This record gives sequence, C-alpha cells and structure tokens, in this order.
Amino acid sequence: MNLYRIKQECEGWKGNVPVSWYVPYAAAASRIRLRIAEISRSTQPVHELGIAVKEDLEGQPESYQRGILANVKTVVETARYCGSPLNVITGCLPHGHDQTTIDVLASMDIPMCVGGNFPVNAIPLSDKAAKESGLSAADWLNVLKDAVLSGEDLVIILDTSISGNGDWLTTFKAYIKWAKANGGVFILARDM
Repeated sequence: MNLYRIKQECEGWKGNVPVSWYVPYAAAASRIRLRIAEISRSTQPVHELGIAVKEDLEGQPESYQRGILANVKTVVETARYCGSPLNVITGCLPHGHDQTTIDVLASMDIPMCVGGNFPVNAIPLSDKAAKESGLSAADWLNVLKDAVLSGEDLVIILDTSISGNGDWLTTFKAYIKWAKANGGVFILARDM
C-alpha cells in the first residue's frame, strides 16, 4: 500500500512529478508484484522502472555479479499482468559496485543511473538514513528545503516503508508542494 500511496502522490500533482522506481529482488518477488505491475502499466510517461541491488557487489567475481543482476532483472521484468509485455528496465541502483558491475550491466543493456551517473555535486538524501539518524519527519522536511535552497542538484531516495505512510508521507506531500512552488524541477535518475 505504501508504494501505491507514493505513486498516487507523484501522479496527482499538476504536471506530475517524475519518479524513478528502483525495485529490489525481495520486493519484486513478494506480494508487491502487483503494485509494480501497476507502475509499469502507468499511463504517466514520467516514470521509469529500474532494479535495485541491496547486496554489495564490489570485488565479487563476474559470474556472481551476473547471477545476482540477472535474477533481479528477471523478477522485475516479469512483474506484470498476464498478456502484457515484459517491463522495460531503464536503470540500476547498486548498493556497492565496481567496473565489473558496470560491465555486466552494460552487457544486459541496463544503464547504472543512480550511484554512477549523477553529478558529483549532487546531494543524495535518504528518508531511511534520516529516520535512522534520529530525525523526525518535520526535521526531514527542513533538511530537504535547506538542500533545495543550497542550489545543488538533489537525489532523493525514498523507502516506501518510511515515506509511504504517516507523518513521513505528509512530509513528502508538503515537500513536493513546496518545491514546485519554489521553482523546483523534478527529473528522472536516467536524465541526471
């Protein structure tokens, strides 16, 4: 349900907010598959569907990395309704990577968007990291606003178990409204 709430919020704003959905194997192999299918069937042209790898792949043999990446790619591609085409994977968010990871992804025609392509000056902000460091949802909103006001590019990473409900969802809604009112521009991870 949390994934669906965030999807609704992003699609509900005038002009839409583009979202890069990076799905880990555990989520795609669970009951969340139907929510992923909804995202993949979205008529919103401003979404992209990618894969996330929570395991650190850095230093692992090529065959091991290829196996992990192929498994998550397959399960996300096939999270669809019967008769609909395979989902198109538009990027990868690896937890830890090296040149081997980049080469394996390239051989699978999957660009590494977040974690490899965003500008050096981009500030990555994670709701999960904020919550784990003891910040409240209100504190998180101030962090987001301060980051926008700094003028730097931002990469905002949302964990659906945090920003998908309660005060954190309210904060997410407030942030989008505030950012749009203050000239914020939202783009997909692949466009960074």
